[in-house]
Amino acid sequence: MFDPGMGKTYAIAMGLKSLFLAEPKRKCIFFIKKAQITQTSNDISMYTGLRVVTCTAEADELSNKLYRNVSSYDILMITHEALHIDRFGLFLYQYAKDFNICVVDEAHYLTNIHESDRVVLLAAFLSRIERVAFLTATPFISKPEQFAELLNIMDGETFARTDKIVKKLNTSGRVDLDYPLQIYNYDRKLLGIENTYDIRVSWVDPHPFQLKLKGNHILQEMMGEGAENQLAELLRILRMKIAEEKKGIVFVYYHDTREWLLPRLDEVGVKYGCIHGDTPQGERDRVQKEFQDGLLDVVIISVTTSINLDCDYIVFYQYTLEIKQILGRGERGLNPKLLELYFIFTRKTKHAMHFLETVYKLSREVRCWIGKTSY
Repeated sequence: MFDPGMGKTYAIAMGLKSLFLAEPKRKCIFFIKKAQITQTSNDISMYTGLRVVTCTAEADELSNKLYRNVSSYDILMITHEALHIDRFGLFLYQYAKDFNICVVDEAHYLTNIHESDRVVLLAAFLSRIERVAFLTATPFISKPEQFAELLNIMDGETFARTDKIVKKLNTSGRVDLDYPLQIYNYDRKLLGIENTYDIRVSWVDPHPFQLKLKGNHILQEMMGEGAENQLAELLRILRMKIAEEKKGIVFVYYHDTREWLLPRLDEVGVKYGCIHGDTPQGERDRVQKEFQDGLLDVVIISVTTSINLDCDYIVFYQYTLEIKQILGRGERGLNPKLLELYFIFTRKTKHAMHFLETVYKLSREVRCWIGKTSY
């Protein structure tokens, strides 16, 4: 389990390289999210020198790549979605004997199919594999039910009683079993990597438009004329950071809000890129490269995974329950750093109220950052 940005890909690459050096005839199947397949396959190939072939769950890819000569590659990197495809299930059944290593990146996503027959297929495949590595983020251990389900997928017989595992995790935070299972927890603080956060909180006054909204109209509060004060504060921060030659990330959850913001960024000359749930992989790669090369001032994001954007500051224009994951997008590598965090809220709006009732109330760390509110 890894804190976001702690070098998960590098760590597994070194493990794979060691295994292949000891026994070059090994074969690995590597499950991964589609959004990460290009970057991760390139990284694994670069770090290890191993031959990596990538394959998605698309019909033409399965036809052209899956049944190619298995001896022509060392690692088959394939997307999680392939587990839902009958053709891939048949491939696992036919070629299980050719693989002796399995890596599952973002392993917590397996719990989404825990009750399906695909997990039965995967569990049967894993039972014949010599070495299995499940990779996930450290926050995952705070969800005992999912953690227990993941252990059950790994070994359904030994970890059949998930209820007992959940009880042990809730009481002691440990699973005390005589089992050849190694859980590595790569936490920044435990490894002596203490990042420093410079926290800035801005509360702006609402417009009458925002105060009159009823019901769950959070989206309307975050765009249009009624949100001008919050937008003005964002532009102030961006101008200041650009003058300081610092690069940043702005988290904007809603697509409509982002589309409203972008023309305003154009007006003031901000050089930006966007990465959201519908951004094609090629565009993601381009934005990340341009950002790291210094061609962009800021990247507007609405996703919490599959992004490598080592930056100087992060602006939370809208709330998210996954603050730590967002920090991980900008905290890349193992060197301690100073990261500036900006939270922008509009007083007396449902958006601010929702943040206080969820993230603020549930996270002691966030309460320490923000302090007593000016709400």
